[in-house]
Amino acid sequence: MVTLVVLLMSTTLHVYSPWAGSIPARGVTIERTVRGSCSRGSDVLKRSDAWHCGTLDPCFSNDRVGVGAHVICMTSPWEDATLVELTRALPEGRANHDGGTTGRPWAIVTAAGERCELAPSGLSATYVCAGSALLFGLPTRGRTWTQLHAASSTAKHRRVALRLIWY
Repeated sequence: MVTLVVLLMSTTLHVYSPWAGSIPARGVTIERTVRGSCSRGSDVLKRSDAWHCGTLDPCFSNDRVGVGAHVICMTSPWEDATLVELTRALPEGRANHDGGTTGRPWAIVTAAGERCELAPSGLSATYVCAGSALLFGLPTRGRTWTQLHAASSTAKHRRVALRLIWY
């Protein structure tokens, strides 16, 4: 007799913050520091603390917004960061309205442990994963979120479970 055991997994949602008050949070590695300014709310994340700063997006602010304050910019929660010292105050009138955990996630980890980041514009995939895997469309919400996955750009799509969702 063969017994099949299925473990149900719930997807965990994280709202990322690289700040611990006014200093970078534990685990955030600052790779470089530059001076610059932010022109508007982030195009990547619809959060009121996420900004588009030059070519960097998203950049996260804390409660300091004036000249000399800093934002931390990262392409994903597991990448090294760039610290931007602001040469102009954040344009609070051009901030995003806080979208919370709605819309397109910033980064995803599949149930198999693949780390996936938003794909550059122009690709048919929505996310690119470590290695050559791709995710398409937006996740389907539920207790366990799922998304269309392909092992490569030419492989057949299949639906996979998602372990972590980062906003």
